[in-house]
Amino acid sequence: MKSNLFTKECFYNALIQLMRIKEFDSIQISEICEVAGYNRSTFYRTYKSKIDVLSDKFTRELDKYKKMVEQTKDWTFVQKITEFFILLRASSDLFITMHNSNLDASMYDMFYNLYPFDDKFGEDVYFKKFRTAGVFQVVLTWFTSGMKESSQEMAEILERVMNDCNADY
Repeated sequence: MKSNLFTKECFYNALIQLMRIKEFDSIQISEICEVAGYNRSTFYRTYKSKIDVLSDKFTRELDKYKKMVEQTKDWTFVQKITEFFILLRASSDLFITMHNSNLDASMYDMFYNLYPFDDKFGEDVYFKKFRTAGVFQVVLTWFTSGMKESSQEMAEILERVMNDCNADY
């Protein structure tokens, strides 16, 4: 019997493969199932929609990062964010394919749902939206410009941008 994670990866890989040749909105669940080698009932036991396939993969990737950060509390901001960009580079296929399929709003929602509240500001939804949008746009710019900067350079850029945004004017 195949594991649930293996099944999820098959659906994800099938969807990404189809997104390279078709518009996201025109991809049918039956096509994903055919490419993945599963039937529709298996798909619907695992997911509710195509976007859930991408969201699940995105969440699983960011969970790896969250676990790493929890184990490295003594790391600096730049060290933690460098690891974040390493993870993003490794998962660039997901993000670039989603961007090319005009799913930026869905990606932003995923970032927002996974972006932690900052203890310094409490549960200020406006602050969280501002920070999430900023980080998301930096990441998106990096992806769409060919990821020329290293993960370390991107962490330093993000640190500088965040510090400048937090400066008193």
